[in-house]
Amino acid sequence: MPRLFAPLALLLSAAPLMADPALDGRYELDACTGRVGESTITLSDYSIAYWESRCDLSAPMPVRGMGEAVLYDATCAGEGETWERRLMLMPVWQNGPIGRPPHDGLIIVGDNYADYYAYCGPAPR
Repeated sequence: MPRLFAPLALLLSAAPLMADPALDGRYELDACTGRVGESTITLSDYSIAYWESRCDLSAPMPVRGMGEAVLYDATCAGEGETWERRLMLMPVWQNGPIGRPPHDGLIIVGDNYADYYAYCGPAPR
């Protein structure tokens, strides 16, 4: 009987590592302007949609000592190209309780860069 529960326990122990759906939404680089353009991204369903590309996020790993920061493997595609990279997503909570919406924004860290994206509302449907 314990053998039946081992795979389920492993699956449930990995569940908290998935992307936080509370972070889903539309973001703009630095501040919300209301314009959709190259500085707008949408985070939903474990992916980031940029202006002309998209990255699917997998293999989440919490970053020790960095609050709610999570490091992901990103498989990206755009303009006929595909590539892989590592991305760290770190929510910014200035006006609300940590871990609950509304959050103020998101810092995305990649190889040799970090960008702040302001949270501008729910993702368009």
